[in-house]
Formats: sequence, C-alpha cells, structure tokens
Amino acid sequence: ELFGCALDIPAIVTAVTFVALGTSMPDLFASLSAAKDDPTADASVVNVTGSNSVNVFLGLGVPWTIAAVHWMVAGRTTEWENMYPEVASRVSGSAFVVEAENLGFSVGAFCYVCVLALLLLYFRRKWVGAELGGPYAAKLSTSIALVSFWLLWVSIASWRVLRIDEASSTESVTILVAAFVVSIGGTVTPLIVMKRASSSMDTKEGSSEDGATTVNQAEATQADTGGTGHMMTEVDVDQIGVKDKTEQDGAKDSLEQAAECNDSAGKASAPCSVGTIEDNGGKLASTNAEEAPASWDDLGAEGVAEEKEREPPGATAFRNPSAMRS
Repeated sequence: ELFGCALDIPAIVTAVTFVALGTSMPDLFASLSAAKDDPTADASVVNVTGSNSVNVFLGLGVPWTIAAVHWMVAGRTTEWENMYPEVASRVSGSAFVVEAENLGFSVGAFCYVCVLALLLLYFRRKWVGAELGGPYAAKLSTSIALVSFWLLWVSIASWRVLRIDEASSTESVTILVAAFVVSIGGTVTPLIVMKRASSSMDTKEGSSEDGATTVNQAEATQADTGGTGHMMTEVDVDQIGVKDKTEQDGAKDSLEQAAECNDSAGKASAPCSVGTIEDNGGKLASTNAEEAPASWDDLGAEGVAEEKEREPPGATAFRNPSAMRS
C-alpha cells in the first residue's frame, strides 16, 4: 500500500502487478531451472500450480479460518457493529467479514484466461508433442500469448476496480467485448502457428521415412546379392548368355536351311539364297547371296577346297551324304 500510495496507484493494481510479480519471481526461476534440467515439463507446470495452491489454500484459507473461529468465540462488539452495520443488521451474532466487492469478477476473469492457457498447452502436446519448447515459431507465439493473457487479466481487473462506480453500460460492454476479441485472437494465432509447425514436422518425418525405406531396400538388395551389390550385373550376364545361345541356334537353323536347299537342287551346292555362313566366335556373318556360286561344279577343284575350308565346324553333319559331290 505504501508503494502504491507513493506512485498514486490504487491498492488493487499494486496487488495484481508489483506484489504478484515480487512473490512469483522465485517460482518463475524455479520453473525455468526445472524446464532446463528436467526431461519433461511436469516439474515446471506442477511448480506453478503447486505455488498457486499454497497461496490460495494456505495464504488465504488458514488466516480466514482462524479469524472466523475468533469472531465466533469472541462474539459481537460495539466496534464490530460500527464497522459492519449492514452485516450486524442481518446476523444475530458476529462473524468474520470480508467484503468481496470485485473479487468475483477478478476470479472469473482469471479462470477464463486460465482455460485459454490450458487449451494452448493441450494443443501443444497434441500437435507439437510438448508443452514447452518445440519449433521456434510455435514456442515464440505461445510465449507471447501467455504473457498477453496475464496483461489482459491485469488490465481488465484494474479497469473493473477503478471504473466500477463511474463506467456506463456502453463502456462496460465495449471493454468486455474488446477483451474477448483480444483473448480469442491471442489464442487462435498460436494455434495456427502450431498447426503449421505440426504439418511441417509431419512432412519432414515422411521424407525421413521415405529415405529410410530407400536405405532398407538398398540393404535388402545387398543381402540378396550376398553383399556384392552386383545383382543387376549378374542379370545382364545371363541376358548376354541367352543372346549368344540364340545366335548359335540361328546358325544351326541357317545350316539346316542350306542343307535342305542342297537337297532340293539335287547337288551339293553352296548355301543358295542364304549366302555363306561363317562362325566368328559365336557371331554370324553372311555374304551376299547373289555373289555365291550356284553349285560345286561351277567352282572347280580349287574353289571347292576353299569353300569346304570356309564352312563352319559341324556343317557336314547337316548335309545329305548322298547329295554331296567332289
């Protein structure tokens, strides 16, 4: 009261600002230390709720209980009747009297902002995964919102005390509506920021999972190939082997066709229209069919010998011995 009187500040404003800050600073630093050192936010939150419980149940409850017992035992006095004439006219004995005045309004406003703060903490746990910390935008918006709730409550409680007897109904409605809009805006803004942060975190987790899936697939491929990582190379080798076998089969088919052509001509002719076939390491090479001689008779002895030397190995097996001429 002396500090408020020196600064010309009403006692109620002094109580909810300077006195409240002075008594809550130890709790603030205790919660700060708990938030840094404790792996969870339980110690920080419980410290605040525990401190408020002590202030309400012990700081107010015990003195008021003692005072109520005293006045019930002591009874009514002239001084008490002069101090509380309205109460003296309603009760037969004496009682401990505390004038509420704006206490109900202040407690109601306090409960309202507390519900908003708990709502923010709930959605922080649901979307961000923690009551404290998290992405920079989420924790900054939450901090600003909580501080704004305290400033809003101090402002509305102080206005109620200072203007209760002079404020018109229009002023009261305007102040209450403005306070409601500010409180809703202070709640919705951090919720939007937290939702976006949650979506961004989900996207990053999805990308990490995709990367992990790719790594797992690569590991599975390594396992399938015996750790060599050459499974595709082995498949290519098999395909090349199949290609070589196909070419060899094609060479045999051409030789058979040449033998049939010789049989149909009734003489051991060169490979007719299919040209001359050579075996060069599994590869096929044919000459122009028009340049091939019609029969062995057209070649002469030296030409026949050259043609026999040029025939692929095993070509004799496909010839008809009865049709051969030397």
